[in-house]
Amino acid sequence: SPRQSHWTVVKRIMRYLKVTKDYGLYYNAQQAPPQLIGYADADFGGDLDDQKSRTGFIYTLGSTAIAWGSDKQGCLTTSTTVAELVALAESTKETTWLLPITVFCDNQAAIALIKNLKYQRQTKNIDMKYFAICKHYEKKFMDFQYIQTNKSLIL
Repeated sequence: SPRQSHWTVVKRIMRYLKVTKDYGLYYNAQQAPPQLIGYADADFGGDLDDQKSRTGFIYTLGSTAIAWGSDKQGCLTTSTTVAELVALAESTKETTWLLPITVFCDNQAAIALIKNLKYQRQTKNIDMKYFAICKHYEKKFMDFQYIQTNKSLIL
């Protein structure tokens, strides 16, 4: 049963919605059709307590962000490449409704793994769910391209 604390939160949300009812995403109709682009990145072993990596991503339509997030990875990765592969896989879960899409990543080895999926010693510990993005690439639903770290929207 709802308590007073729940009711307080509901009222706070309603006040926020009332104040922000005119907020929205705006696109310039004078420009060419906006391009759908994603950026994903990982910090390898960034959490000092459990050495888990963090995934960050942003997806834009034109110059407007339409999806974004940051979360600790659920698995312990063994290299920067594996952390980036997990970041790409996790971030693209958010975009299955946005296909086709180009996703940029600053790790060429992770992109090569997606584009040339082969069993390798360094990938044997990766859960197969992370390789679903290889199927998206094969079917041309997603393309993965390299971008220099300093040019990515995820820093």
